[in-house]
Amino acid sequence: MKKARKFAIALFLLSLAIAACSAPSPVATETSIPAAPATETPAPTATATPEPSPSPTSSPQLEVLEWYRWTNPAQPDLDEDSAFVAFLVRNPYDFPVAIYHPSIRLINSAGEIVLRTSDVDFFIFADAGWNQMLPGETVPAFFCACLSGLISEIPEWETFELVADVEEATPIAYTTELEISTGDFEHRSTGFAGDQNYIDAQGAVKNTSDQSLKTILLRVTVRDQNGHYVGSGLIGVIGDFFDGKYESLEPGTSYDFWISAFLDPALADQPLEFEVTGFGIVAKE
Repeated sequence: MKKARKFAIALFLLSLAIAACSAPSPVATETSIPAAPATETPAPTATATPEPSPSPTSSPQLEVLEWYRWTNPAQPDLDEDSAFVAFLVRNPYDFPVAIYHPSIRLINSAGEIVLRTSDVDFFIFADAGWNQMLPGETVPAFFCACLSGLISEIPEWETFELVADVEEATPIAYTTELEISTGDFEHRSTGFAGDQNYIDAQGAVKNTSDQSLKTILLRVTVRDQNGHYVGSGLIGVIGDFFDGKYESLEPGTSYDFWISAFLDPALADQPLEFEVTGFGIVAKE
């Protein structure tokens, strides 16, 4: 049995980039989401000029299953809060799909679009060469309605629409034969991710398959004590770069990792449930 000489941990978190420039003829996807429960924090009064929300189309759609909204307190250089939304989205098709050009439309109670943002990420490991959703798979995603030089105030909104270009993806060989364990997830004043929104834990993952793996990709899904989805995180464990290529993660070998979840800071003292799942990309022969 070959054993990797070293290993490295790559933390992708919320810096996923959706490569879209070379996408061939994608299909537009538009998903309308029901209003959030009353637990969400109200947003500031709108000043933007609303526009009617377009009618739903018959184009294929990704399914948004759950979402959780919170606001971060205003920063010293900003007078207003920023709105964050973590959501779960499902691929309803029997083939893998790639997602390009995702964006969000915020909708008010009158059904009007009050803000658009492309600050949205799907936790699909684009930087690790995966960048797809498996058939029937549910993956975490995230967007921010953040203040900027162009947006001085977040308008009131009640729900949102997900808009993206979706196309069938080429299947990639993978395995779910992994043994994953973690310690307790904790907020730390100087946390691994260095931000008050993160809660993290140390763990280990073992390749229990009979195949060498290029990368092991892990996600954590977080729910509150009532089972409601509140946030997610992700990490990739890769073989060490050696002699111009990455060492493979060999069968039977184990690797340590840190994984962080991006959460509402108000949940820091609440009972939470964490589920870590993962899969490995099979190394090419």
